[in-house]
Amino acid sequence: MVLSRAQRATIMEYILENVLDQDPDSALRRALSHSRILSPHDICAEDDNQLDGYRFPADVVRVTDLLPRGNIVLQKLFKKYVAYQAAIGQPFDNSDWLSITKEGFDNFRVSGDKPQILI
Repeated sequence: MVLSRAQRATIMEYILENVLDQDPDSALRRALSHSRILSPHDICAEDDNQLDGYRFPADVVRVTDLLPRGNIVLQKLFKKYVAYQAAIGQPFDNSDWLSITKEGFDNFRVSGDKPQILI
């Protein structure tokens, strides 16, 4: 099943707020919006060079700043988490994105289970 625009928005809001712990006006949210990243599939489709160059609208009109390094790493780890789950036979289907927990993601972030070959 293809996700509707509303479903993608709900999933992204859930991931940003509950999994990645981002404030409503965070630099990461602004960068994703600025880059037209509308779903977790979009995040996972970006390569590391693209993520490294993410910019977000600054408080000054027509000025963009590079996304802080911590936010870039957070996106890369999210990609690796999704890839890891698929590699161990537990991929996220469209209905599964809302089942990701901050605890599960944080446990992955601090574990040694981040194989470099996945991304």
